[in-house]
Amino acid sequence: QLNAQGKKLEDLSFLELEHKIDSLFNTNGNALPLVQFYFKKSKKENNLKALVYAYRYASQNPSENYKIKYSDSAILVAKKINDNSILAEAYINKSSLLVAKNQHDVASNYLMLANKIAENTNDDYLKYQTIYLIAQNYLYLGQLSDAKKEYEKCVNFYSENLNKSNTFGKNYEMMFIYSLISLIDTNSKLNQFSENKILLEKAFKYIKENSSNFYYAYFISCEGTNAYYLKNYFLAIEKLKKAKTLYQDNFPHYTEIFYIGMSYWKLGNKKEAVKYFEKLDKEYYKDKNQDPQFRPAYELLIEYYASKNNTDKQLEYINKLMSLDKSYEKNYKYLFAKIHKEY
Repeated sequence: QLNAQGKKLEDLSFLELEHKIDSLFNTNGNALPLVQFYFKKSKKENNLKALVYAYRYASQNPSENYKIKYSDSAILVAKKINDNSILAEAYINKSSLLVAKNQHDVASNYLMLANKIAENTNDDYLKYQTIYLIAQNYLYLGQLSDAKKEYEKCVNFYSENLNKSNTFGKNYEMMFIYSLISLIDTNSKLNQFSENKILLEKAFKYIKENSSNFYYAYFISCEGTNAYYLKNYFLAIEKLKKAKTLYQDNFPHYTEIFYIGMSYWKLGNKKEAVKYFEKLDKEYYKDKNQDPQFRPAYELLIEYYASKNNTDKQLEYINKLMSLDKSYEKNYKYLFAKIHKEY
């Protein structure tokens, strides 16, 4: 009895189904019945392209235990289609899942494959999607200037093509927003605040004119991190806390927790800062998706508990920091060579 946009389920196009599934994914809703119908519809219509997207959705379902298996199935089906764009998309999906499992080294193999394939197609959306993901790798490696160059390419391309109607598998607005958020974040870390003022004005204007309120909280958060790097810690806390109350999704948003904690620490309120660092550790460390940007939180936890002569806590966070460093070192060596050699 599922309905969407006032239509019966069987009357929905693939694009309409995607919008509905995306919405449920973003809000942590149960998208499984719609994904299963997507499978059924693609098989009934013998639409292999749609079947690749069905496997991709199945692999991205938060409640799905067979994510990697479905991503492999997407690649196998894509190889049966004489369409390099679809194959590249399947490789991108596999790469993204491996990054989520902190397997950056293996993930980069699939990403470089996707990039090479995309370069030999007429699919500009796909080309810039791989460029965006390569920029994410630069950011992970700490190569901010390189990341910025790639993000700028993506912002320019997607902003110039926002008037293009979405086709199934493509969302120009989403990629424009993601690229813009990432560029603002990188500029903050590079202390290029005058550029961010222009970009944030552009973002809020776009959201207002297009009623894209779902993304509003993300740019409030950008204002918060920007304020942190400007050393305006009270404003940073205000903006980051506001963003956490405004999000319409159910993602953990570790970045806000981290920067609120860092802001309190800079203000000398170490006790409050430690609450946020421990909250970050509790929610973040368990999934082992260890991003080096959160390393300072562990360093400060070690410093705090050393000052309290709490050797048990100190040792706990030393071990976690060593684990994070070991994971990052392994990924860094492979990823650095891979990106620079092949891109």
